[in-house]
Amino acid sequence: MRRNFVGAVAALLTGATLLTGCSSTGPAPVGVAATGSAGSTGAARSPTSGVSGPTVPGPVTNRLPAAARAATPAGAQAFVDFYVESINTAFAQPSGTALQGLSTPSCDVCSALEARAAQFASSGQHYAGPIYRTRSSSASAQPPGQRVVVDIEQFGVATLDRDGKQIDRNQPSQARFAVSLEFTNAWQVTRWSEIPTSTA
Repeated sequence: MRRNFVGAVAALLTGATLLTGCSSTGPAPVGVAATGSAGSTGAARSPTSGVSGPTVPGPVTNRLPAAARAATPAGAQAFVDFYVESINTAFAQPSGTALQGLSTPSCDVCSALEARAAQFASSGQHYAGPIYRTRSSSASAQPPGQRVVVDIEQFGVATLDRDGKQIDRNQPSQARFAVSLEFTNAWQVTRWSEIPTSTA
């Protein structure tokens, strides 16, 4: 049975051990609707144009791969790949900062992930290895930004405590998400929602 990571990223990213035994101190789950209206997560603010939007901090842009810096559909896809890799870093090598600056305040899912990553780090828990992999993605214009549809695979990875003892384990699963991005001097996620599928 598939379990979720932070309620907000619905049936894939929410899950396994991050809510087990510590939901009372974590961020409140942010539900994702089971229909195409899942945009209720993080839809509080419309993406702004690259001219009027806030500037992404320099340290964030400096650590982006070259491919993820381009204001193009391919750049948007590369940025989403980097975001998924950053989730792996945030929970396998907890620092509480791996996701900072990669999203706007309007992305509730992203904020929940950041908060949970910081809590994970402070508790001394971590994943035994990477838990997510981008299987495929495609980008389309969503003025003034881009919308990337991404298929993500979740591996069955153990969650360890600070002494290396296994305290839980994620179940393998797959899901599809729609990720809305805006570009100022770099891409940022403005909304992340699950796309229900018959096989997800």
